[in-house]
Amino acid sequence: MKGLKFCEQGISAYDDAYDKRIDPFGREYFWISGHMIEDEYNEAHETDVKWNREGYITVTPLKWNQTAGVEAFSAKCKIEQIKLHF
Repeated sequence: MKGLKFCEQGISAYDDAYDKRIDPFGREYFWISGHMIEDEYNEAHETDVKWNREGYITVTPLKWNQTAGVEAFSAKCKIEQIKLHF
């Protein structure tokens, strides 16, 4: 461990490979087993992906809500114009 970095979230994409597994309770789940696809963004910016590769622990504050605000507002305006017949 080289140290600690406070940084932005990087872009992580994997090739499409999944392993089907069984948890201790007998339930199926899938584990991403593919390799990470290299991304130029992570190398050009100080992201968690870049710093992890270089041996650092990273701290990245995240939010749960990933709503695309502008797109949601635009869709809402269009939906309000649709007349439904029940």
